[in-house]
Amino acid sequence: MKTILTLAILTFMARVSLAQQHATYHRGERAIHLKTIGRDSIAISLNDQYYLIEDSCAQIIRYAHINLKNRIFNGRIKDVSKVDSTLVVSEGNYNTYGLKDGEFILHYLNGNLRAKGRFKNNKYEGHWELYYDSGKPQLTFDAVDNDIKIIDAWGAGGTKTVDNGKGEYKDQIGEYYWVGKIVNGKPDGTWKYIDERKIAVTLASEYFKKGQFHDGTSPIGDYKDSSRLVLIDPDLLPLIHAEKFIISPISCDGTGRRKIIHAQYRDGASAFNDEIKTAIAPALRSIRGQLPDGSLGIEGLVNTKGLLEDLKPTSFNYDPLGGEIARRLFMLPALEPATADGVPVKEKFSILFTFENGLYSFHYYFRKLEPQ
Repeated sequence: MKTILTLAILTFMARVSLAQQHATYHRGERAIHLKTIGRDSIAISLNDQYYLIEDSCAQIIRYAHINLKNRIFNGRIKDVSKVDSTLVVSEGNYNTYGLKDGEFILHYLNGNLRAKGRFKNNKYEGHWELYYDSGKPQLTFDAVDNDIKIIDAWGAGGTKTVDNGKGEYKDQIGEYYWVGKIVNGKPDGTWKYIDERKIAVTLASEYFKKGQFHDGTSPIGDYKDSSRLVLIDPDLLPLIHAEKFIISPISCDGTGRRKIIHAQYRDGASAFNDEIKTAIAPALRSIRGQLPDGSLGIEGLVNTKGLLEDLKPTSFNYDPLGGEIARRLFMLPALEPATADGVPVKEKFSILFTFENGLYSFHYYFRKLEPQ
């Protein structure tokens, strides 16, 4: 027996509520349908990057067993192309804890092999092969207990950059990347962590000798305890988007909505990121290496003049650092305010700082205010 769970999504940042049986539609909402089959099986509509999407523009259909209470997959999953059900896009297994476990094989929607290898409790295990959508090889590596050894690597154009464990290797992590030399499959010499949006902006660097970490430096101080280098991004494969039930930020058509233009910095997002880094730098230098791993959220408003106001920490794990960072964010230059059908409006501003192993990153969001 099939039933349909309809999810009303106010914005793409909303979380999925799998237990919801009915939904009330309001202006600006999106509806994501999860078709349940029996007690614990489900069919989910995904786009080509494994984000949940409306049925009408789905590219992939996932058939899986699911634990609705814990929002995790368990057992075998099979992802097939919506236009060609004979094309198996992905196939693998999740254990009872919702972790990838066992053999996985992925294809692109054009049928070319994307990746194949094994996972053990969500970690790469054994020999892995990855390919570009053109069918050309991208990367091979071996993993034992999350210890990675790079074997071969190729650029998108087909140039081999690492041959039999020796060469220059680059690991992309969003808008940042680590780059350095590989010897015997392991990092050697100086490695740099770089912001690709700015030429030659090094955020951190580390030194290795024959694969062994020696020391490193970051914006909040030097360190010798352990390496922050990531050779293979854990989120390299887009399976993570479906696992977290993340809604696609782009709807099928986007029609029928009020025209909202979010607040923005006149010199672009990259320049605003730099303004934030400059503003908070004194606060981070004051604590240097004393900050534990974790996150710090700050929320406020962008007023109709484009100025930040009412900034307050939403988590208090790092007092007085949270208050100090909030005060320094007040000094940021004015933004171009949000507009609704051309009229300036107030907008919510949220920023989340993540601190891990002496490094930090941040993500900020602009969201419309809900009607009062």
